[in-house]
Amino acid sequence: MERRSVMRSSRATPSAPPVPNRRWSSMLSALREPVVPTVLTEHDLHDAIDHHEMTVHFQLVVDGDGAPAGAEALLRWNRPGHGIVGAAGFMDAVVSLDLARRLGDVVMGEVVAALPTLRAIGVVDRPYVGLNASPTQLQDRMFAGRLSAHLRSEGTEGTGLVVELTDPTAVTDWPAVTETIAELARIGIDLAVDDTGSEPGDLLYRDRCEARFVKLDRSLIAESRRWARERRLVEATIRLCADAGHPVIAQGIEDAATMDWLCGQGVAYLQGFHVGRPEPIGELAARLQGGPAPRQATGRATTPAVGIERRAADASITSRNG
Repeated sequence: MERRSVMRSSRATPSAPPVPNRRWSSMLSALREPVVPTVLTEHDLHDAIDHHEMTVHFQLVVDGDGAPAGAEALLRWNRPGHGIVGAAGFMDAVVSLDLARRLGDVVMGEVVAALPTLRAIGVVDRPYVGLNASPTQLQDRMFAGRLSAHLRSEGTEGTGLVVELTDPTAVTDWPAVTETIAELARIGIDLAVDDTGSEPGDLLYRDRCEARFVKLDRSLIAESRRWARERRLVEATIRLCADAGHPVIAQGIEDAATMDWLCGQGVAYLQGFHVGRPEPIGELAARLQGGPAPRQATGRATTPAVGIERRAADASITSRNG
């Protein structure tokens, strides 16, 4: 096998910009993840897949009362000698080495296999199980067919599964994406537009994709805690989505005050380290079976749904990722 490699240049953290810059925030949040060595080879990544080092963790999604309402599937590399590596540490190499399809199929299989467990613990009674997909994946006209094959092999339905389109601005073949979305709808799978608010005009893609859900960018939520302009943007986006009948999922919930504010604005679902960290399906199931979420005076959940301590930040799987 040809040993192509990808060099990953070191990044210096810039001084804070004078105005909010969500692209900087996304990049800086990715730097909080464990990183891999500066060179990744095709051999490294094939070995990781072959030896089942690539795994999926699930981050809880709750409703406004703190009740479990879903989860997002996030890719992790359990790399020997390095521990758990978040997707931001290797996805650039995966894309550059044309391994996205192979790795995507691994993720599909793990997520579909976890659906019965998620249903058993009530996470998909009011369903939202997010599966990230890049524009390149949705431009593949075989994507929906492969996902359908995974569902058939597990003897389960796609109900509750939501494909989250990451970075719709990078789509180059909208007819192919539209065809894939239609195929997904035929097998009962909804669509969400991920990271809305990271670029001007993001809401236009909600209608173009006929998305059911809109997922607010976590860096936008983070900056709304510091900047009045970003706070107004979040509130306006929520109102527009509500008027159009699209439930909003807010990412990056790091404290009770932010959760209370967003619930007051009408956000349907919330996700972040105040709610729960990404964890293997077995750990999530065990934690949720322990009882309801603790409550604070305002009636919101104060800790991750049966209470695990908040830990250092982690990043989602996407080809852009963060």
